[in-house]
Amino acid sequence: MVRARVTYNDNHLKALYSLTKKPYVIKKLIPKILWTAVCLAAGIFFLRAAIILRSSSGYIWIALAFTFAALYIRDIIKLLSDDKGKNKLPPYQYSTELIFGGQAFEIIKTGENFTVHRDFPYGTINKAVETMNYFFIFVEAKKAFIIHKSELTEGSVPELEYFLASVFGKRFVDKRSVKI
Repeated sequence: MVRARVTYNDNHLKALYSLTKKPYVIKKLIPKILWTAVCLAAGIFFLRAAIILRSSSGYIWIALAFTFAALYIRDIIKLLSDDKGKNKLPPYQYSTELIFGGQAFEIIKTGENFTVHRDFPYGTINKAVETMNYFFIFVEAKKAFIIHKSELTEGSVPELEYFLASVFGKRFVDKRSVKI
């Protein structure tokens, strides 16, 4: 059995942001850039045809092409903008105990006036990722429990690595080369 006690802070959020933001941006950015280029090319083509043919009937196509290009450019700017400040920690402090072993991943959140116990069967967890300094347990695509390796209270890092690799199989991603 491996246990960790975590009190989340901004460093945990920065680590999650660093792990998830870059691949997401690149994956979304490439098609948007291509569609922007196609729309601009179409707009220039229709504009050139309208000038050569001296026809006013192509203006609607010119307007549509440049409008779509502008919308894609707006989306690109949104993707490239820095949104680190969107994810905030709650104003109250609480600690979370994470327990690996048995049939489910257990969490126990303890605050000043509350205690919450929750189990996540391993089959329902999206994936587990290990980086140089952290373990990320993704319970959903963009929701993760973040454990700094120094926060393990029972068991060791190699024990947790072995356990996660055996339980998750291909859903355990080793990114120890990433300096997060």
